[in-house]
Amino acid sequence: QFAIRKQNYNSRCGVLSGQRSISEYSVTVDGEVINDRSNARYLIEENISDHVFFDLKKGLETFTDRDASIRGDPCLFSICRWACAQQGDTVEKVFEDAEFAGKRGVFIKIANTLHSYHPQKWKPEDAWSMVAVKMSGVILIGWEKIYDRDEGDITTYSGYKFHQYMTTDSPNGEPDTDSPIDIRPAFNMMVRSNISVGGRTLKICCVSQTDVFRGDEPINLKTAVEAKRNGFFRILDEVLSSELGLVKFVVTGMKNSNDSTDGYFIQKIETRSVADLKRSLNGAEKRSYAFLFDILSLVKSVLEGEEVACDISFVPKRGIILITPISMEQAKERKNGVTPEFVTR
Repeated sequence: QFAIRKQNYNSRCGVLSGQRSISEYSVTVDGEVINDRSNARYLIEENISDHVFFDLKKGLETFTDRDASIRGDPCLFSICRWACAQQGDTVEKVFEDAEFAGKRGVFIKIANTLHSYHPQKWKPEDAWSMVAVKMSGVILIGWEKIYDRDEGDITTYSGYKFHQYMTTDSPNGEPDTDSPIDIRPAFNMMVRSNISVGGRTLKICCVSQTDVFRGDEPINLKTAVEAKRNGFFRILDEVLSSELGLVKFVVTGMKNSNDSTDGYFIQKIETRSVADLKRSLNGAEKRSYAFLFDILSLVKSVLEGEEVACDISFVPKRGIILITPISMEQAKERKNGVTPEFVTR
């Protein structure tokens, strides 16, 4: 077990470096991996303005929610499909010798826990659980996400409606804000990075869903209530998400409120650099990387050998992260098994 002690990270800093895309790929409605940009989106730059009016509730009744559609899909299947669609004689070569691989949200969730945990203010819903599976020298981590929103929820829908207002399906293409939104198709990059602390380094591969391109530059799209746009946790999440996804700029649509009746309108859009966002954190992102490094190092020490697995759980009541060995069969039962094709890759 690993006790969370924020004071231990006052002078302990991690560094994320060497970020590079090793693969760009589209994911179809049926989950098929295609190694191209067919599902990439492109920024409508003229919409970045202080005077816009975008209704984020428009078309809600026609929403096809990808999260709802994949709730039965085992956590690691998507990354296994990607690996099986790549060239390379071995799994190690496919992941370019990374020791860990997972979706961006996995690494952010672990890294954010250092700052989000408060001994006197924890809530039961703060708990999270992941499963790590080691195959062919690579540790794949899947997050057993708990879905607490209904399909078609306005909070989920509004962000993707903003994407529709701000993007087209081709460079210099025409916007289409009337078609039903189906977020099952996606475009991802597999980003290879290093996390270093005190001269030691871990190598990771991160699946980063790319919101939009400006030319060939990936950009993150966000919505925010204007009065809360500079909140610490919001900025920290944006910085970690951006750095793990090769993003240097964030385009944000400003809302007046989160009120479900009249708060889902965008009236102003701004661009902020990740470098500027980081300045307000006073090094918090570096402490997050150090914490992530420590948890991953502990997972690595537990998963010795091949075809082994463990549970990684945050227990807020005790302020600890528990890492417990489990069998490969138990991992499979918890929807964190790998595909048969990956086993024989």
